[in-house]
Amino acid sequence: MARKGLEHEEAWDPEEYKEFTRETWDYASPAYVAFATRYLEPYGRELLKMLKVPRRGRLLDLACGGGEPGITLAKRMGPLIEVVGCDLSPKMVEVARREARRKGASNISFRVADAEDLPFPRGAFDMVTCRFGLQIFSTPEKALREMRRVLKPGGQLGVAVWGLPWRAEFLDLIIGAIVRNTAQPEYIPTPYEFGNIKELKGALARAGFRQVKDRRVVIDMPVDSPSQYWDAIRRASPIGPVLDYHPRAHVAKVKDDVYRQLRKYPRRGGKIWVPNEAVMAVARK
Repeated sequence: MARKGLEHEEAWDPEEYKEFTRETWDYASPAYVAFATRYLEPYGRELLKMLKVPRRGRLLDLACGGGEPGITLAKRMGPLIEVVGCDLSPKMVEVARREARRKGASNISFRVADAEDLPFPRGAFDMVTCRFGLQIFSTPEKALREMRRVLKPGGQLGVAVWGLPWRAEFLDLIIGAIVRNTAQPEYIPTPYEFGNIKELKGALARAGFRQVKDRRVVIDMPVDSPSQYWDAIRRASPIGPVLDYHPRAHVAKVKDDVYRQLRKYPRRGGKIWVPNEAVMAVARK
């Protein structure tokens, strides 16, 4: 959704954005697992329910972050399944390797790789998953073609992306506040690039996928307090570096905006509950 030099009115450069993505997810890696466990893994479980996971073969998890849902797949399916996780961020790959060791998943490996130029031969995998990565790739159409290339004929793809901003409310608390209170360049990718199901299905079809099935998943996200939300999302995502490029006065306005928005959501059990939608799709090569 952002890149280095965000405050300047200059042409958007996909390669520069890709490097910014790598750097900022490196930054987020120490805090990412705790955040993902709480807020992302529920969606990962829903995505896995949509897939017909083979009992044996090779599985690829792109934009693997801290290792999920690949680690869960590896442990659930056992030694007849080999899982490979890839991420653009070297530090995130280090985190994923530690998590796999901690969770006792021996049939999974990780490597640094660009989803738009995968280091695997044609037809190398029986299934590909990508949880919340497609919408932040520099050239997602190219990444989809690569996903199809490395799948075997009949192989299955499963992707999850965020819904549109008025549906992905947990995410838009901060994204919307940034847009409202800071200067923006002419174009930047947003986390909602494929939030319209028709757009996602169209992109899959153009990449050559067939038998596309989709669903929307809304989960209420628990927020302990406005400060917990603000600190967690700044530390565990590129939001921290994005805000660091803005004047402090602008950042203060963003923070006030977020705190003000959180007041409108219900409280139960001492927490604030914010609904958030993800769009999921599975398809065949």
